[in-house]
Amino acid sequence: MTTKSMETVNFSEKIRNIGTAEEIKASIIKPYEDILNNLQEVYIFGAKELGKRFYDFFSQAGIKVLGFIDNDPAKQNQEFGGCKILNIKDLLDKKEQITIVIASIYYLHEINEQLKEL
Repeated sequence: MTTKSMETVNFSEKIRNIGTAEEIKASIIKPYEDILNNLQEVYIFGAKELGKRFYDFFSQAGIKVLGFIDNDPAKQNQEFGGCKILNIKDLLDKKEQITIVIASIYYLHEINEQLKEL
């Protein structure tokens, strides 16, 4: 029997006042380089401005963004940054291991709890 695993990476708390992809890389990403060097594809939880900044960074780094996740039903099934916005439950059928980057400052605890329940 295969078990599904989900890896979450939280850069959001450190990114509050950082804007460009280069600033993200210098201030936030450097400590996580080992993870990022092996990362090929990712989902971004949070389809707002911060999520778009991560999308831009990952795109420049050659990491494929598979989609965004958002709890707002009005955003789900729409597109953001050229990617579909999903409900977290849409990922339950996905492959065994997925990586989710949380791009939310204000709802970090709630999102972490939600992901743990999956």
